[in-house]
Amino acid sequence: GAVNSYNNKKIVMRETVASTHAYKHDDFDLYSVEALNANITNGAKYHVLATVGGDDGASSPVAFTEAVGTTFTADTSGTNTYTSGRVAEVLSTNGGTAMTAGKMYKNISGSAITVNSGTATAYSIADDAVFTYNGTDTFTGTDDIVEYKETFSYIQSASLGGSSSLESLGLDSSNFANATVWVDEKNPPIKISYDAVNQRFQFGVNHTAIGPGTDSNFRAFKIYGAAGADGTNNLGIPASDSSPQTEISSTAVISADSFVADGSEMQINAKRFGAKVDYNSDTKSFTFSSGSTGENISADGALGVDVDQNASNIQVGRYAINTADGSVINATFDTATRYMGTGDNGLMGVGQSKNDTVFDAARGLASEPARAVGAPATEPLNEIFNLSSAGGANVFNVSVNGISGIIEVPSGNYVGSTLAAELQTRINQISDGNTGDVVGGVSVQYQPDTNNFVFTTGTTGDQSTIKVKGAAKLGLDDVPLGVGSIPTIVNLVQATNDAGVPLYVNAAGEIVETPPDNLVTDYYPLYIDEGELTFDKTGTIISPLNRVHYEQQASGFSISLDVDYSQSTQLSQPFSVNNLEQDGFTSGRLDGLDIDATGLLRANYTNGENRPLGKIVLANFNNQNGLKQIGNATFVETATSGTPTFGEAGAEGFGSIQSGSLERSNVDITEELVNLITAQRNFQASSKAIETSTQLTQAIINIRS
Repeated sequence: GAVNSYNNKKIVMRETVASTHAYKHDDFDLYSVEALNANITNGAKYHVLATVGGDDGASSPVAFTEAVGTTFTADTSGTNTYTSGRVAEVLSTNGGTAMTAGKMYKNISGSAITVNSGTATAYSIADDAVFTYNGTDTFTGTDDIVEYKETFSYIQSASLGGSSSLESLGLDSSNFANATVWVDEKNPPIKISYDAVNQRFQFGVNHTAIGPGTDSNFRAFKIYGAAGADGTNNLGIPASDSSPQTEISSTAVISADSFVADGSEMQINAKRFGAKVDYNSDTKSFTFSSGSTGENISADGALGVDVDQNASNIQVGRYAINTADGSVINATFDTATRYMGTGDNGLMGVGQSKNDTVFDAARGLASEPARAVGAPATEPLNEIFNLSSAGGANVFNVSVNGISGIIEVPSGNYVGSTLAAELQTRINQISDGNTGDVVGGVSVQYQPDTNNFVFTTGTTGDQSTIKVKGAAKLGLDDVPLGVGSIPTIVNLVQATNDAGVPLYVNAAGEIVETPPDNLVTDYYPLYIDEGELTFDKTGTIISPLNRVHYEQQASGFSISLDVDYSQSTQLSQPFSVNNLEQDGFTSGRLDGLDIDATGLLRANYTNGENRPLGKIVLANFNNQNGLKQIGNATFVETATSGTPTFGEAGAEGFGSIQSGSLERSNVDITEELVNLITAQRNFQASSKAIETSTQLTQAIINIRS
């Protein structure tokens, strides 16, 4: 994938063989060979770059090694066998006669080499230094050197593609082809991004690279899967026939369908959620938090604990690592210790030898996750139902611990449990587009007895939140925010007298200094000072407002006792009404009907109650002008109009309903105009008749007068 600029054209050089590419600046690759009998010459001198190993070839072979940085004379005349390592053949300066002008060499003699120049004073070449022989300087002595081939040396720029150039790059000259490439592979014109909110890929285009007016002069682009695909693949990329063609512009973006990462999960049994790592720059130490609370409590050992509660725990450590090959020496660990593994991590300060680690054990009851409980669905979800895209019924807005996403479930037939599984899979791959944090750990359950959904976070504590918004028919249109909780532990203080002696209350209610007998094993009475309950002038309690919790008093025994003083009052009357709540409605009469934009018909009653009665269904036709009018603003379908498609108001392809408005006239204007003229003529004739009758009456009156 390397790119080299050559004669103002982009030349993409790709490796076609499995061997290590030679255009990396690495001494092993550039001028060394593997130390095998087939590669080395008997009696020749070699410089060791990687430890050389072998044996004497006897029936009971004796192994030998040559260390890195040393030189040795190869002996292959007998049964010696070289089996591993890398070496470079050692040359001698020999006054310069053994070197070639223009080539590079490296001094491995262990000391500086003195060089006599014909035109200047003598100079020296330091040990391990690289130099280029100019062909004229002379060397004193016979110092050890090796040939050094620099990166991209001996490339013939006039014939790139010739065997010598390609072989110098470590490429296969027999598999070579020239191609004109108008796309810069380091800056491709198509940019692929992941839309974390909608869980889909997006494809944008750089219109200045391939759009109208450029060398390629493309006008539009489309994204599709394999050439033979007949549907959308598992990455949400459609087939060619169904992929839209989009005009290239500065804002052109093609969005694929949302998809689910359905590969096998890694470490499926080692999932933990809510753990937190903090670093203190002052103390230069790390703090690891489990993200949960709770101590060991046996079943029924505290209120609300029906089964054994395990203590919240966190262990951090490192496996012991082999320093030679990086393999794990011992992969076991003891859960009873504060570290994991038998190794050390000096950077983070954890491991078997880190004895100054401080561990704070969790206490109390276990913290609770956040739960969002949906309302009962409007139809039984334990039976097969259809979830369509009409009105966005298959789209859900979800936010977990501040990470939000839009979930789109494929349209189709479901039951409650299968829809819950689809939602759970998609919710758990919601990620934050900025931080990359993934939700994970959320469970979605359908409860058939209450016909609703319950969403539970994988994290616990008061920082855990979950919010879900979905279709009303699923009971998810108004789901309350779910928030986790952490039990509060309050340490009660023993009351004392002025001398500091603990005070108690005896069976007669008297304050005494003598402890009463224990009524329950490991239970010790605790007396709070008088005045701990504080009221204002109206008799309303001021303190304490929160529940007072009794903590564990002895190892292995737990008491969970909450005393709620919040409803306590201090009034002179023996009885008073503190609060009055009405549950339900009074009787009511129908007061009117409302129809909203979606066609939902609601009945309003005089008691303030509002109930949905039904929904207006709309019909759409492929050719609305082909409908036949039968009078009274009524139409019927014909062969020209096509068959009707039914749906809800506001859905795609359907209009909305405007309640309380008159429809624009759709009658025959000509016919109505003729009727209007006829009515006007009849009115005029009637008027003339009335006028004549009036004149006759007046004439008769005049005659009688």
